[in-house]
Amino acid sequence: MTYEILLVENLKWREFSGALYFSRYEDNNPGLLLKTNDGKIVVECTVNIPDFFGEHPFGDNKIVIINEDIFTEGILHTLIENAIIEEPLFSIDDVEGHHYPVCELTEPVVDLLKAYGEYYV
Repeated sequence: MTYEILLVENLKWREFSGALYFSRYEDNNPGLLLKTNDGKIVVECTVNIPDFFGEHPFGDNKIVIINEDIFTEGILHTLIENAIIEEPLFSIDDVEGHHYPVCELTEPVVDLLKAYGEYYV
């Protein structure tokens, strides 16, 4: 991930509590990270599927792909409950057959990102 914008200071997921950040993968696609207070990554809340973002570029869309699998179970619910994302619009599969929900960021999150210079149509 390239840089970070703090979204929530005390997000609780399972037994973890930490700060949630918006970030970007090296190819500029959007991501969400949950980190401990000392900066260690607890979980990447999103996955980067470049082919998908090639068809649905971030900036034209305000969508992220949520990393909801056996290791990250509950992260989707936590992000919805904390008004970070909306309910899933649809789901996609990656080349390995993993099934991921695609969600829009909420308007308050989009407004915060705009204040930091993130672009949206």
